[in-house]
Amino acid sequence: MREFGEIFVKDLITFENRVVEINDDTVHIEMHYCPLLSAWKKLGFSDENCALFCDIAMEGDRKFARDMDAEFSLTKKIAEGDDCCDLKFTRINK
Repeated sequence: MREFGEIFVKDLITFENRVVEINDDTVHIEMHYCPLLSAWKKLGFSDENCALFCDIAMEGDRKFARDMDAEFSLTKKIAEGDDCCDLKFTRINK
């Protein structure tokens, strides 16, 4: 998890990440900007469609979690009016 977290944060720098926690069992990150959401809004998509597109985009993160035997949670979403996206990957099997 630690290696994934370090690469994940570095490669997604445009999302204005704040690392809450990265260790062998947990990757917890807040993203304070989403270039995808910004582009969708500039294209004139409704808030409802933007939230749907966000959920679709998160399928990649859900797949990462499944492949690492981890649980993925997203407790806050910018597309739903929150101040950040709060993502957490937690190892299931140690």
